[in-house]
Amino acid sequence: MRKHWRQVHQWSQQTRRGRVGQRERTQGAAELRRSFTTVAWQQIFPSGPGSHYIHIRFPEGHPPPPLPPADQAQRAVDAIITAWDQARTAQEQQAVIQADRITDANPWLRRTGWARYLEGVHPQDLLRLVEAPPEEPPDPIEQAIQAIWNAMGQLARRSQQTVQRCGTGICMEAARTEAGQTPYRPLQAYMDETSVQKHVQAWQQVLGFIARTQATQAGQGMPEWCGPLPVYGMTARQQRKWQMLWQLAMPTMARPQQAPHRARARAVHMFPGAGRILEQGGNPGSYRATEGRGVSPGDQPTAGHGVSPEHVEEAEETGNAGSTEPAWMMSPMERACLEFCIELLNQRHRAHEYESPLVCAMAVLGWGETGWRDPDSYPPFYRG
Repeated sequence: MRKHWRQVHQWSQQTRRGRVGQRERTQGAAELRRSFTTVAWQQIFPSGPGSHYIHIRFPEGHPPPPLPPADQAQRAVDAIITAWDQARTAQEQQAVIQADRITDANPWLRRTGWARYLEGVHPQDLLRLVEAPPEEPPDPIEQAIQAIWNAMGQLARRSQQTVQRCGTGICMEAARTEAGQTPYRPLQAYMDETSVQKHVQAWQQVLGFIARTQATQAGQGMPEWCGPLPVYGMTARQQRKWQMLWQLAMPTMARPQQAPHRARARAVHMFPGAGRILEQGGNPGSYRATEGRGVSPGDQPTAGHGVSPEHVEEAEETGNAGSTEPAWMMSPMERACLEFCIELLNQRHRAHEYESPLVCAMAVLGWGETGWRDPDSYPPFYRG
């Protein structure tokens, strides 16, 4: 064979004289293996006429099976990938958040308590609760969420424009964080449109979470959730402000003539050590705390705080007829968003921070596409 390679193919395994290095020897051996194919053969006579080699085509006695076509092999690979994806999706659908997982045992999660509060909730439901509504949703509930989403964004832009046009005294008071603190510099409106949209998105997601959970509890447009949703309670003032905002956001054709008054109870949180139940009485928006004080001063049950459709229509007519009002004038929807957010921020924590719907919504925002968010990837309104 070496003689045949030299005479016919002008190729030799060793191209030069002398000692051959390890690298050249390895390359030569690899090239030698590629230059021939091992076959089965037999020889009838050891020498003389008829002593040539005879190629045995099928050593096993039967031909090998034919190779499958290229498209058939690709279909088999695609079927394996599809089966793997389906198995992984089914596993993810059955998985819920566990509070005692070793992978979640880090100081950040222990401090926030997200895993304990959201135990038993499916991760896909957490993402759906805070997702942005579609552009033209056919569902009246999603239409109302889209109206609240847009109103919150417009409120942030209007606030930015208002600060740009206010005097120094008002900006100094806006920068005050404590009653006895004297700010050294006024509030600066330095954010551009992209920054405003980025910072207000967290508040839009908070309102979307509250809207979807409240609508699901009331039996309005209940979607197919994968499991139980996070539970929380509202104070009387928060409930009144939310009812006003929701009545303004709901389409006219989908508004009920009279909201049903029925008593119901909800647990604020599911883990021990901070148990409190908020019970709603016969009047809409009136809650009272049991098992310990947990309601802020001024949040005692009151009667007759429901929002009638006539008041909503009057507010809408006022907003539609105000086309000649100044640019800084808020619409009824924007004012309702602002008042509800203020009530969320004004709530005092008596026993545990998860008494607040805002803290509960912030826990839902702690779950991202790839798992728990860390302090660097969490929305800026919590870090700031």
